[in-house]
Amino acid sequence: MAYCSKDDSVGKKVLSYFFTAEVRDRKLWSVAECRVQGTLTPEETQSLNDDIGGQASDGFGEGFE
Repeated sequence: MAYCSKDDSVGKKVLSYFFTAEVRDRKLWSVAECRVQGTLTPEETQSLNDDIGGQASDGFGEGFE
């Protein structure tokens, strides 16, 4: 994963993720679609959520500074 700063099991299992949007109940939601190889443990899922949350809150282009 390009944006994952850790070389751990999450970085090995998650092939990629990208941001998109969906309409649910007439509201627009930001969605991170993930390509995962295997099954994530609850701890790995939380780590992935933290990484995605950091990207979403800091902005996509911040890493290119």
